[in-house]
Amino acid sequence: MRGAYSTKELMTILKVLAKSSITRRAKKENWQSRPCSGRGGGCEWISASLPADVRAAITAHEAQNAVATRPSPSAGQAIPARAHEIGLAKLELHGAWRVHRLSAQAKTTADAAFLAAYNSGQSHPAVFKILGRVTKHQLYRWDRALKEAGGDYQALCDHRGWAQAQGVQGRISPEAQEILTKIYLDPERPSIALAYRGMCAVLAERGLPLPTESTTRRFIQRYSRENHDLVVLMREGEKALADKVGPYITRDAGQLAVGDVLVADGHRLNFDCIHPFTGKPARMCLILWLDWASRMPVGWEIMPEENTTAISAALFMAIKNLGQTPKVVYLDNGRAFRAKFFSSAVDDELPMQTRGLYQRLGIAVQYSRPYQARTKIVERFFGTFDAQCARLLPSYRGASVADKPAYLARNEKFHRARHNDAVPTIAQATEIIQAYFGWYGQQPHEGLDGRTPLEVFAAGRGPGVDMDALAWDFLWRKEVRPSRCRVRLATRPPEKWNPTSWIAWLGYGAKAKKKRVRTGGGRVSSPTGPANAGRGVTHWPVCAGVRVGGGALVSVYLG
Repeated sequence: MRGAYSTKELMTILKVLAKSSITRRAKKENWQSRPCSGRGGGCEWISASLPADVRAAITAHEAQNAVATRPSPSAGQAIPARAHEIGLAKLELHGAWRVHRLSAQAKTTADAAFLAAYNSGQSHPAVFKILGRVTKHQLYRWDRALKEAGGDYQALCDHRGWAQAQGVQGRISPEAQEILTKIYLDPERPSIALAYRGMCAVLAERGLPLPTESTTRRFIQRYSRENHDLVVLMREGEKALADKVGPYITRDAGQLAVGDVLVADGHRLNFDCIHPFTGKPARMCLILWLDWASRMPVGWEIMPEENTTAISAALFMAIKNLGQTPKVVYLDNGRAFRAKFFSSAVDDELPMQTRGLYQRLGIAVQYSRPYQARTKIVERFFGTFDAQCARLLPSYRGASVADKPAYLARNEKFHRARHNDAVPTIAQATEIIQAYFGWYGQQPHEGLDGRTPLEVFAAGRGPGVDMDALAWDFLWRKEVRPSRCRVRLATRPPEKWNPTSWIAWLGYGAKAKKKRVRTGGGRVSSPTGPANAGRGVTHWPVCAGVRVGGGALVSVYLG
């Protein structure tokens, strides 16, 4: 409601035809007037002196007129559609409130009655659906905003997002946008605050206006959403672009049966073990074979480093526990996984005994894409193992510098004094990991529809394998030239070991020409193999990686 209205405006509002009807009533009820501004003369009737019924009619007329002539945001208004709708609903409710309280004697009671009827949803249900519940303080705040804006309904609209409604990408000049994006897309990955300061320094040097930091931050956020691939490439590189933006496929493990695919990888443990050679705490390497269909770990080995011995030992355990030979192995691209022992020959015309282990066992091999950890589900299992088991050990060191325990922090005395310094041996760590795998297999798994890995694994486990034939396939093959009826199995025996303990006696009469030797560590009851194979068995300590068994039998087969 404005401060004053002319006689002609009151004629339209009160719906009277004669001008004299307004002037006679004004004289009779002592309406106060003031001269009209501008040309034409005349007077305006001050709103404060008008009777209550006239003021109510004015409020109702303005509310109806505002709703009837509601401007559209698409017609050039910089108001989002939702803000436009809410603003008009506030204006309609405000007008109805003013009309209601003008005819009441007690304003406070009238306000309470109006709000009770509205908040119940019975009065103005269409407005209630848009605005919801309203308080008395909100009505007073809307009334004050309308008075200050001269009755303009836009004062009731939410001003956030008006620029976006007109397609304006913030209030940043093109020069500022160019400078800001060049700074923000630096591979050093500066923060938005640092990029803003750099932009302001350049703009100030050129004498250009400076945008606010909040506007700049909103522009960067919109720019990052609309140019996500460019921002990731420039700030994080090609690998991050492939991981976060590049195409991907979704694999359905439900199509697999137990034993169809085994996934293998090495993992550097995040807790210390006693090194078998040095006797000092060190982080060992866990080699794990995981059955994809059941998510059950079926074979594992712990070694100081990832090597062929550990991988083959873990695979031997996996096939034994699985009760069958897997159809496919999905492997890491590490050097040890690509050793000649596993895949030395792929020519079908070569004798079976000269081929790699996977080909001898009839296993298809699939290597994961280099530097694509998300392609191997075993990496996810390593994360679960670290969170549920490794962190509980006193020798845990953390997955990164930021993740290390409090007792390892610099100058930390409180936690270091209370910390248990126990470090397990490899044998103890093996028992701990084996106990965890048993517990893990009994936990419901989301990827298995709530079933446990052990339940799925037991239902699909194979009937078993011929362990003698399997041990024969796992024998190490090497071409050697006998010297003095002997062959050296290790070219450089460890220090403090008798060099002769690494020499196999082949018997008298062995010719000094190259022979194919098969060796295998462990307690072999009797050598097996072709009937015409020369055999020699001797006793000596065996060191395969770090697994030392004094007095173990090593079988040597010539073929």
